[in-house]
Amino acid sequence: MNSCIKIFVVLACCLSNSKTTQFIIHPVVINMDPQEQYIAFVAGPLDDNTHYPRRYESEVYVLDLSTRKTKQILEDKNVCSLCWRNNEGNSELWICIMEELFGFWPKFKISVLNFEKESSNIKSIKTVRNPDIISSFNWNPKGTILAGIPKQDFLPVLDLNYSVAISFSNGKKARKYSKNNAIGAITFWATEDTFFAQDVDRTKIMEFCATKDELTLRDVRYLTEKLWLFGAMKKQPLYRKDGDIYLGDDLLYDSDGNTGWIRSSDPYIAFIENSTVFVIDAEGKDIARKKVEKSIVIDISASAKTVYLLFGYEKIQSWNFEKDGPIETLFDVKTITE
Repeated sequence: MNSCIKIFVVLACCLSNSKTTQFIIHPVVINMDPQEQYIAFVAGPLDDNTHYPRRYESEVYVLDLSTRKTKQILEDKNVCSLCWRNNEGNSELWICIMEELFGFWPKFKISVLNFEKESSNIKSIKTVRNPDIISSFNWNPKGTILAGIPKQDFLPVLDLNYSVAISFSNGKKARKYSKNNAIGAITFWATEDTFFAQDVDRTKIMEFCATKDELTLRDVRYLTEKLWLFGAMKKQPLYRKDGDIYLGDDLLYDSDGNTGWIRSSDPYIAFIENSTVFVIDAEGKDIARKKVEKSIVIDISASAKTVYLLFGYEKIQSWNFEKDGPIETLFDVKTITE
């Protein structure tokens, strides 16, 4: 009788824990496609140590912005990075997954899915095994050059500084910039063959030029204050310095505090300050603003005149700033745990 009671208590505790496990949307691994039709994101049970979804329990979802329907793409994976590629009008979702050999040695692969423009068909089209570029990757506008962090920076060796690399072979083989091993993780394309990156100390912005023959450092901007690089617009870097927003050398927004994450879609720039989401243009003109709570900006669509928000790491929401409509919920993480 006592054994039965113990088994019942254990089962009850397991069921209780599974019900109360908090699921969240990853605030970093989330991305809108170039055609501004889909948002891909990672969700999973909360890791109390990292405050992100747990490793090897992450699930990849794609939200169709026209139908507001969400589809699960991958489950129970350790997703390093994801990005979209423009392939002749169709959107391809590139997802890098890390596995382990012998319990510690990282092994990587990139899964590629195609989203057909004229239909709702989603199909797997290729797998890139053992790629040279595995994280923070970003395709140039035409989808011909992939930039990101090379695999060597994630191997269990002494050199833990991030580098940058480019690939003309879908990430399989890459050319690494070897003259500076302290380059920040995120790259933003300014043109078809130039992109910006920041250093890990966040004191300079570097402009790189990518050709099939070499990856060269074209220009460096040195800053006295700490900066965060958030994008590129009109061939200039878009960044935050001491809370203020700059495009190149031009001050666009003089902040009274912390402007948080900045997202852009030419000619619009969106950010949140003091629980208010702002939309400005590339000259700094105030376009629209709206009060929000517990939110960060995850993207903005110039064509739809819409800002996309992540509310409390649980909901993806939208706000049409042209019509100044209400904030609407497009996806609630509770729908995948009920």
